[in-house]
Amino acid sequence: MSQKCNTTSVRALIIQNQSILVEYVPSLNISFLPGGTIENNETLEEALGRELNEELTNCDFIIKKYLGKISCFWTRNEKEDSCLNHFFKVEIDSSSGLSEIKSAEKDREIKWVNITEPEINKLTPSVLLDLIKTSLKEDMPHWDFIDKSD
Repeated sequence: MSQKCNTTSVRALIIQNQSILVEYVPSLNISFLPGGTIENNETLEEALGRELNEELTNCDFIIKKYLGKISCFWTRNEKEDSCLNHFFKVEIDSSSGLSEIKSAEKDREIKWVNITEPEINKLTPSVLLDLIKTSLKEDMPHWDFIDKSD
C-alpha cells in the first residue's frame, strides 16, 4: 500500500566537473538540490523553470532529462511530513561564470560540492547521494525510490 505525500516538488540535478550545485541552509545544516513545490496546475517542467528562476540568480539553464522520483517521509520535532520529489538533469549556461550563481533566498547559500567531499553527506534525501554517484558512472537510470528518515 502506498502512502500519499503532503506536497509535490521538482528538483534540478546540476553537475559540473564532479561537483553538484546545492542549496545549503546553515540553520538546519542540510543541503538539497535547487527547486521547489509545484503550484496550481503547473507541469513538472513549468514548475522547475519557475523555481529555478526564483531561487538562482546570474544563470540560464536548460532542462535536459527527467530522472525519476523519490518519495520522502520524515519526522521533525515530533511532526510527520512528506514530499514527492521529481528530479531532472539540468545544464547551466556557464557563459556568465559558474561561481557567479547566487541564491535569491536570504536563508540559503548556493554551493558547488564535490561528490568526494564529506560535506556532500548533508544532501537530502539520503538515498539521493547513491543515485547521483551511480549516475556519474553510468547512463542516468530512472529513479523511483522511497526515503524514510527521522
